[in-house]
Amino acid sequence: YIWPMEVNLSAHAVAVGAEVAVAEMLRNGVTTFADNYFFMDDVAHVVERTGVRANLCWAHFSSQGDEGLRTSVDFAERWHGKADGRIHTSIAPHAPYTVTDEHLRAGADEARRLGVKVHVHAAEDIVQTNVSLRDRGQTPIEVLDATGVLDAGAIIAHGNGIIDRDIPLLAAHRDRVGVTHGPKGYLKFALGPITPIKALTDAGVPVGYCTDGAASNNSLDILESMRIGAIYQKQVNDDATFFRSVDALRLAGPASAAVLGQAGDIGELREGALADVVLVDVSGLHCQPLHDLAAALVYSVQPGDVQTVVVDGRVVMRDRELLTIDEAALRTEFRAVAQHITTPVLIAGAGPVGLLVALQLARFGVGCTVVEAEPGFENEVAAFNLFAYLSRSDVTWNPSVVSQCKDSLFCPTTEEYILPIIHGNDRVEWFIQLSDEITWEVEDRDTGAVRSRVTMRAGDVCAMPADIRHQGYSPKRSMLL
Repeated sequence: YIWPMEVNLSAHAVAVGAEVAVAEMLRNGVTTFADNYFFMDDVAHVVERTGVRANLCWAHFSSQGDEGLRTSVDFAERWHGKADGRIHTSIAPHAPYTVTDEHLRAGADEARRLGVKVHVHAAEDIVQTNVSLRDRGQTPIEVLDATGVLDAGAIIAHGNGIIDRDIPLLAAHRDRVGVTHGPKGYLKFALGPITPIKALTDAGVPVGYCTDGAASNNSLDILESMRIGAIYQKQVNDDATFFRSVDALRLAGPASAAVLGQAGDIGELREGALADVVLVDVSGLHCQPLHDLAAALVYSVQPGDVQTVVVDGRVVMRDRELLTIDEAALRTEFRAVAQHITTPVLIAGAGPVGLLVALQLARFGVGCTVVEAEPGFENEVAAFNLFAYLSRSDVTWNPSVVSQCKDSLFCPTTEEYILPIIHGNDRVEWFIQLSDEITWEVEDRDTGAVRSRVTMRAGDVCAMPADIRHQGYSPKRSMLL
């Protein structure tokens, strides 16, 4: 659901989105965040201007070759320590399943050279761990250990697939390795099990909260993440006395700081620490009666209760007013960017491919107009029949409404994940995984000769378009062009 929109992102769009995120986080009482994405120079400028604190890194994939790693390293070297020390950086290989061992080793070496961490997705769910065990006999955490990433120091997102045999490896590097935990998204996507916080913390491995971004979490409300995390830990451990309010707050402060490699500097109020302070109003009726301040902060406080935020001794929000961001102007600009990204698509002369793209984009809320250069809908009917087959649904289609596909076509949810993306004039590449094999042929209308044929095998996942690959995405399994 993210990629159809993400392919349209520009550096400007990412910068505007980053500033919106900073504004929301400040209102939620966040003084420091970690971000692993693209166009990170633009994000760094936002951090510099708004006065927030951040650990930033430019994600890279081995599909980009050595250039991707170099981009990540160059950014880390260029920005580490900037903005009066408020910006820290990391090297950002996306994940063990998208980055080769060679690039993981090289990234770890560069992180040691620069004195920064490696920010990497690993063991994001148990399926990922099981696939890694099946394909290479190692868990994702063991891959990070073998390639020197753990030794270099790592921020590991999200760790839901960490298993018992991984814990000693992480514990051996607990002074430089931490795991992020964003429970709302995991529960929303029915991931299970989730980050084994008890096993990790018992082993001394720091765990900190995250939101994983608004695209999956729907908000950047870290207070909500803390509250859900505290409640769910009691449930999964079958112990209402486990993960007390003070434990939840510890993860939000000192432990999250330790994950970022800044323990003792941020995340706690003490002499000698950096002056990051959040003032919270607990006088609201929803916080009464106030018997236990820690419990109120974890279970009762809402983002609107955060009144004032100080970062590095500078007041960046006072009495709910953002002092470094023009919120009204930002909202206007953000709406324009969002509208541009979701502008209806015109697909001209694309035949059955065009209709199939339109059907899928309609599922993502993007309106499409399909203009066929030749009369007749024979191929479009074939394409729609293919769509119905893939979706395992009984679907009817009226070709007279093809130009209003967003409003007039019923697009069922598919069992398989099928995501067509427009690429070039009449070309579409696919990110698709099937449970059955199917061959799709398109015949020339005049000669009857087969113009193109694609065989999709069970379990196949195809390559991304070149422009997405340039941003860093890579194929997971086989390639179908």
